[in-house]
Amino acid sequence: MLKPLNQVMEINGVKVYAHWSVLLIGCVVLMGAISEPSTAIPGLLCYYGLILVHECGHMVAAQRKGYPVDRVISDMGYSAIQRTVFPL
Repeated sequence: MLKPLNQVMEINGVKVYAHWSVLLIGCVVLMGAISEPSTAIPGLLCYYGLILVHECGHMVAAQRKGYPVDRVISDMGYSAIQRTVFPL
């Protein structure tokens, strides 16, 4: 069974999770690499890069406000920084 959230990396001790829908969109983009790899591969890198920069912006803003950040979750339609108070 596919887990709803998959840990994809850790940044400065903060675990970064991606929902399966984010990974599914990446797979769909990669399917386009069969016919046009010169467009699909950079597009996929930009897609994941923009999501990462966006979510890291939430993390940095929360940390600057003094909130302890335990994890970052990226999901299509739901993005949140969760503290240990709000378990997965």
